[in-house]
Amino acid sequence: MTTSPRPRYATKEAGIRIGRTAVADFLRSLKVADETRAKNAGILFFAKDVYEHLHQAQMRLVAFKGTKKLHIYDRRDVRDDLLTQFNEAIVFIEKPIPVARSTNSIASITSRIALSKAS
Repeated sequence: MTTSPRPRYATKEAGIRIGRTAVADFLRSLKVADETRAKNAGILFFAKDVYEHLHQAQMRLVAFKGTKKLHIYDRRDVRDDLLTQFNEAIVFIEKPIPVARSTNSIASITSRIALSKAS
């Protein structure tokens, strides 16, 4: 196979043990590789450098300030295997949202929440 497989990370996360099975045989048993090369799914899950083989296999995570998408306050580019991309997206989404610390802003946010609940 032309890619550098690393099934250890993905199999560890999935609780799969391949034991003494050859990596090529393991990938073929999952139908993510054939006799000559790894398929895209095999690359996305098991390649050491996914971006080297699939340039489009990347994720750009962006958080905007406001609703107009004009001001970016946080950004993360992830070029890794599919499982890492998923985990990075979860971490990014779970980050706290920065809120202005002034009393007026907090009062405004509180009143908006109260108004939306009343509607």
